[in-house]
Amino acid sequence: NQVPLIAVSLSYWSACCIASSLNFYVFENKKWKKVTSDFYPSIKLTDFIEDKKVLAKFSQKEIENPKLEIRLPQQGKKIKLSLDIFSYENKNISEADLHDRYRELDWVENKFGLVKLAH
Repeated sequence: NQVPLIAVSLSYWSACCIASSLNFYVFENKKWKKVTSDFYPSIKLTDFIEDKKVLAKFSQKEIENPKLEIRLPQQGKKIKLSLDIFSYENKNISEADLHDRYRELDWVENKFGLVKLAH
């Protein structure tokens, strides 16, 4: 529809790593309404890491809610995501385990969809 959609991305350093959040809003009835779940897909650690031995090092909570760095485009509709590897230093995971840590969200059929990038 023709309702403007805005994205608000917050990125900041926590004690050890980068933390990011992304929310989407529409202006309805003179108020900003959060509509993130309508446009932003559920993103899990399994979208970045397929190796079951590596995934076994993570809790279910970490799998369901990965630490991501989120970058909005200055132009266009592609959002860049990367797994924040510094958040997982205590997991004894090598850089090779996280070689597939970049994704994009692309605007498709009125919402964002996760795109796996070619290496």
